Amino acid sequence: MTSQNKPYAQAKLKDFKSIWVYVVSVFWLSVNFIKAAVLSGFSTGRLILFPPKDLQGGICEWPYQNLSGYPLAILGMMITLTPGTTTIDVDIESQTLHLHLLDLSQKKQVFEQIEKDYLRYLLVWSLDDFQGFDERAENQQNSRNKERG
Repeated sequence: MTSQNKPYAQAKLKDFKSIWVYVVSVFWLSVNFIKAAVLSGFSTGRLILFPPKDLQGGICEWPYQNLSGYPLAILGMMITLTPGTTTIDVDIESQTLHLHLLDLSQKKQVFEQIEKDYLRYLLVWSLDDFQGFDERAENQQNSRNKERG
């Protein structure tokens, strides 16, 4: 392998690793979402059929970390699609999500579940190291086209 081909090969390997990080994060995000939706469905059904006397729903704020664009929108949708929680508003300036919880006494557990099951996989899509993958692929395609013609 010539010294000119080494950077190209290293760039290809880095892009390949980046793709797998995305694939793995999407897989585990999907698994965790399905698990949370099923468990929350049973928990919400139990709360509706057998409501405790001290059940109190309400609105709370949850500060999200370093998310923007698609990952933030996906997080909001996943929270809304999970029974018992609804995303009401996304405040980009203060980086908080306004959520409605069916049971405010479970607020700490809900926040921990969001961080453990969703946030850590969505942060992969917001990391600077993984930004620009499309741009790198486009630049590589342009350089190949220049070599050909």
